[in-house]
This record gives sequence, structure tokens and C-alpha cells, in this order.
Amino acid sequence: MLRHLRGREVGECVANFVQQVRAFLQKNLYFFAFLHKIEKELSLGGSMANITFINEQKEVIAADGANLREKALQNGVDLYTLKGKLMNCGGYGQCGTCIVEIVEGLENLSAPTEFEQRKLKKKPSNYRLACQTIVNGPVSVKTKP
Repeated sequence: MLRHLRGREVGECVANFVQQVRAFLQKNLYFFAFLHKIEKELSLGGSMANITFINEQKEVIAADGANLREKALQNGVDLYTLKGKLMNCGGYGQCGTCIVEIVEGLENLSAPTEFEQRKLKKKPSNYRLACQTIVNGPVSVKTKP
């Protein structure tokens, strides 16, 4: 097949083939990495946490140590009001727009950070910033309190 192609066409054909192989490998590597992560979690006896998003009537399973904001966004849970959608910091704990109310399981979360304590000092003690919250057990959350 390549005998009928000219030098430039061969180069384009090879480049196209390499791109297709690269895309295939990336997709499969992500899949294999995901499987490896699951296998590792199961073999180490790591525990899983259920995160219940009350307003959305959605339950998410997460490994202990998962970030609450990341898990919410990965599962289509909208944390932000209009202001937050326009001005959020992307999860770096700088803006305070990802406020959530913890209804149950407050003891299964990481301790509030210094920034959270300052930002939420006038809010109830069960309010947290999702981007600063690590989940270590079952928890129920209300978004946009």
C-alpha cells in the first residue's frame, strides 16, 4: 500500500497512524490505571465512603481521603450559585464559594482549615468549604445552603 504513496503522503499516513495508536493507548492506559487503583484499594483493605447529596438526591461512593468538591463535580453535582460559577477559584480554597452544609457525618471529615475557619466564622459550625474538605466516611451534604 505504501509503495503507491509519495514521500509526503507516507509521512502523513504514518503521522495519522501514530496519532491513532497514541489515542488508543491513552484511553486504555486510563482504563488500566483506573482498574489498578481499584485493585490497590481493595487489596489494601481501604474503605469507601458514601457521600449523599440531599438536594440532588444523589449518592456517590468515594474512597476515603477523597476531596468533597472533586467528587461532587465528577458526579454532576452543582456546588455553585451564580456568583460562584462566575468567580470560583477552581478548588484552591481562595474564594469561599463552594460552601456546603453537612447534615450528617461531620465527624467523618477532615478538620476545618485555617482559611475555612476565617471564611465561615459567622456561619453555623456544620458549614464547610467543599474544596477544603476530605471525606473519610459516610456523610450527607446539602449544597448551596
